[in-house]
Amino acid sequence: MSSSESKQNTDYAARLKASTNHMLCKIQDQIKSLEIDADFALAFPNIRSAARDAGVQNKMFGIFHDAGYKGLYVGLGADAIKARKGIDPKEQLMDRMGRTELAANQFRMTQTRMFASTLSDAPKRA
Repeated sequence: MSSSESKQNTDYAARLKASTNHMLCKIQDQIKSLEIDADFALAFPNIRSAARDAGVQNKMFGIFHDAGYKGLYVGLGADAIKARKGIDPKEQLMDRMGRTELAANQFRMTQTRMFASTLSDAPKRA
């Protein structure tokens, strides 16, 4: 094998390794996003239950949920966030979030559940 062929093989191997590492990182990010999505799917009913226990009526849950977005996104509700990001109104907002944004929303939902639980545990006023 000539030195030219050897260099070509080395260059190819380096490009292949870089490409493989890039794909692995993308796959790891997708797996993490799926794990967070699964956490949301499990957490959402708990938030609904905690909100109901705190006195949020079923017909008001959409407003309650949207208020969480408004707190995190400086006054923007889910529809406004979708419009700003160019997301189709029929798509799920969470499906279009990156890892960091999903984590921020996961934190928001955790705090909401804790706060609603605190309210439901408080003595009821007559």
